[in-house]
Amino acid sequence: MTVASMAAADPPGPRSDAGEPVVGVGAPVAGAGRPGSGAPVASAGRPDGGVPDGGESVAGAGRPESGAPGPVERAHLWAVRHWPKTLRNRVAVVALAVIALGFVVIATFGRLVNLAVSLDLLAYVGLMVFCWVGAGGALVPIPGVRELSWIMVVNQGAALDPVLVALLAALAMGLGQSSYFLATREGVHHVAGHRGRHAHADGAAGPPSGDVAGGGEPPSAAPARVRPWSGIVARSRTLLERGKDAVTRLMHVHPQRTIFILSVVPNPLTTFATVTAAALGVRYPRFFAASLAGFILLTSILVIAGQGIIAALGIHG
Repeated sequence: MTVASMAAADPPGPRSDAGEPVVGVGAPVAGAGRPGSGAPVASAGRPDGGVPDGGESVAGAGRPESGAPGPVERAHLWAVRHWPKTLRNRVAVVALAVIALGFVVIATFGRLVNLAVSLDLLAYVGLMVFCWVGAGGALVPIPGVRELSWIMVVNQGAALDPVLVALLAALAMGLGQSSYFLATREGVHHVAGHRGRHAHADGAAGPPSGDVAGGGEPPSAAPARVRPWSGIVARSRTLLERGKDAVTRLMHVHPQRTIFILSVVPNPLTTFATVTAAALGVRYPRFFAASLAGFILLTSILVIAGQGIIAALGIHG
């Protein structure tokens, strides 16, 4: 065997204690050590040339980010550097800021009041609040407020901008019904969360005993007196219950159409439809869109009616 063949069979490099060459040690790494080569270091010492854990190449590691702080960050840094260090100075700065804000409010208050009066902002705000409460925004049913809000829409539609009156009144009514919707949805979630616990407690208590406390027969009720108008009240309740059953059936099939129709037509079932929609899981954006569309049509009809009344009476604003 020649010397050349022995050198080829026994490559130079470090060897182990047994005299065998160590694989991968001392071998040049491809792309490593070359400035600006951009080769990923993942291939160094990796026979498969793969990427290190994390899935990113380390070629650009160590390069500083070129992004400079924006104006908001610079302002925040400036405020932090110049913010007073002691409590007394901080209180003084806050007091001066409050005093300056008070002077600005006092100086512009008169102009703001004049602007509100010239633009009839108080009238629009009062209309929205009245319609919001009438539609149940405060979650307190006040008898007659909804009907008064309709009359107010008729009146203000003839005195103010009719388009703006219709839109703002409809928006307030939609937000008022949203209070019932959101409250019902929250109640449904609360009941569903505690249903399992109550069922477990009822099962642990056992079936109710058949003994009646006190024993004996229940006392007989005294005959009720027949009051006037009792027949009309009974028929009205029957019609209302039938209407609720019809609304419940329609809400399972066409919820948005049902909400729209009941929002357009003044009726005592609007709130019931809202509560039913929330209990059945109708999405709030769909409910609000259908309700707002119906209220816009309702307020538009009321505004047109108000203008017609003004024209028939010959009153010119």
